[in-house]
Amino acid sequence: MKKIYLTLLGTVFALEASADFTFSMRVGEWQVDSVYIVDTFLNQVVGTSVYEYNSDGSLAVDYSTSREYDSFLEMYVTERTKAVSSYNNGLLVKEEYFRQKGNDWVIMSMYEWLDYDAGHAGTIIYYEADDDDEGQMLPTTKWVVTKSVGSYLADFEVFQYDFGQWEPYSKTVSEVNEKGQITKQTCTTQGVGVEYVSTTTYEYDEHGNTTKKVTTSDSGTSENTFEIVYDANGNISTVSEFVDGTAYCPLYFFWSKGGKTAIRSPKQLQNAAPWYDLSGRRLNGQPTQKGIFIHNGKKVYNK
Repeated sequence: MKKIYLTLLGTVFALEASADFTFSMRVGEWQVDSVYIVDTFLNQVVGTSVYEYNSDGSLAVDYSTSREYDSFLEMYVTERTKAVSSYNNGLLVKEEYFRQKGNDWVIMSMYEWLDYDAGHAGTIIYYEADDDDEGQMLPTTKWVVTKSVGSYLADFEVFQYDFGQWEPYSKTVSEVNEKGQITKQTCTTQGVGVEYVSTTTYEYDEHGNTTKKVTTSDSGTSENTFEIVYDANGNISTVSEFVDGTAYCPLYFFWSKGGKTAIRSPKQLQNAAPWYDLSGRRLNGQPTQKGIFIHNGKKVYNK
């Protein structure tokens, strides 16, 4: 389960990977209703995000669900979370993250934007709930932003809260092309008497969405590529990510027009689900013999 996906989809800023793949929640009269993450091996939905909007079209709440499989390949829900966004004069000022516990929502963490002018500068503080102190929200990380490009953080310093004071952790500087896209970021991280430097370069498609990210650091080089498929309306239909050549669960986007939110299921994926024997070997279509097999992530008796 790629938790990073759900995090990026539910927030305006991808804070620690500031030019990673992101997208517009609304394009013209269209808005994203929901996003599904599909396990291509079992052809099952393993994660969802469902969105609610304010009257002005801004994102209000992102409800996310992640699922896993037990040893018998039976799916069960592992976690339900939601992200609630708050605004002031059209600017995002707070994002709160909750997890569901029984019938209640328990706060886990929060981002707070202080004196932030979108596209320019400001401060962002991240808080986490302290379970040992009755859920009190304690500051842990701070971003001091001196430059941003659209919805991306470009030049910023990161501080960590340690023993009552903010300690410098890293500094990121970006190069921007004439289209206003970040093409390169250099991050310098403070170690114990040592500075570590990593560089990340980006490539984009004609719609401005990231198609390739290459990061080089002391630990080596990693490459993320994104294959993006658009529908007939020009909206994103599918995004598949490959990390160093290895494919991860693709994202399926569902849009609506006119501001009505609808939760839909990608039935075409379920209908084409492959069959497996109990050893996990994929079969060439539905088996002809009787027995127990795996289909749609469940044990099925084939008569």
